[in-house]
Formats: sequence, C-alpha cells, structure tokens
Amino acid sequence: MDKILILVVVVGIVGYSWQQSKKYLSPTSSFNAIITFDPEHYTDIRWFEVFRKLAHWEKFGAYSFKGNVAMNAEDIIHLIHKELEVPLENFKVKVFPIEKTSFDYIVTFKKISRPEIEDYPHLAELAIWNTYGKNSYRLWLGMSVEQFREVISQELHIPEDSFTVYCPANLVWTRFL
Repeated sequence: MDKILILVVVVGIVGYSWQQSKKYLSPTSSFNAIITFDPEHYTDIRWFEVFRKLAHWEKFGAYSFKGNVAMNAEDIIHLIHKELEVPLENFKVKVFPIEKTSFDYIVTFKKISRPEIEDYPHLAELAIWNTYGKNSYRLWLGMSVEQFREVISQELHIPEDSFTVYCPANLVWTRFL
C-alpha cells in the first residue's frame, strides 16, 4: 500500500512539473531573441507579465536576457519602448531565426587566433561551441552558412575572409574518392 501511494505521488509530481514546463515551450516560436540593456537602464523583464507571456526569459550576462519568441526584432523593440519606457538608444535587440533542423558546422579562424567564445556572449548563446583542433570550433546550429558567417563577422568585428565556416556533411562524398 505504501509503495502504491509513493508511486502515485511521484507520478503526480512528475506530471505536474511537465505540465508547468509546457507553459514555457512555445511550439510557434521561430526566433531566438537576445535583449541587452545599457547598465544605467537595466530592467529585469522577467518581472513584467507582458514579457512573461512572450517567452521564458533567462538571464544572459550582466545586462541581457535570452528567450525564444515568435516576434520580429521591431515588435520587441516597440514593446520594450512602450512597456518599460526605455529610450531606444539604451537597449539592443538581436533576433536570430531558428530553423527546424540543425547543421553541424566547423568554424576555422585563418588570419587570427581562435577567440574565446565566452568573451562574446551573443555568439556563445547560439550553440555549444566545442574546440576543434588548434584554431577551430565545432558546433550544431539551426542557421544557414551565410547567416552564420554574417553573425560571426558582426559579433567578432572581423572580415568574413578571416575565417571559414563549412558543414562537414557536405564533404561526405569525398570518402568515396
């Protein structure tokens, strides 16, 4: 009898926690958003109901939040400006499309030494970066090669010819040579 009661309680707790976690999993989310405030205008958006309804926001760095939302950057900017009354120049919003599939990429830095990804939180957010060789990283990402090159170039402030991004799966045919 005690074992059955314990089993019922455990199943109830697991079921309840699964149901609560579903609130934060939005099947319509199509963007990966990062909101960064200037230090003097930092606002914890997790305390505002309008932002909690958008996504489950996680603290990301000292003045940033990350979450998956189904809004474009302009709508998020308008919402922050309207709801929080923060001037437009005192925060940044970056939105990266999330595709349904992920690709295996290798990023090799040719003209510079491999940067520490932890120093670039917006890049670190995109994927789990694994060191790969002397000057490369390997990661899985739901973004096209062209988009990913542009993001790396913007975040690291380096020209696109100083690194390469390729998908090893595209070279699988070379095994048969």
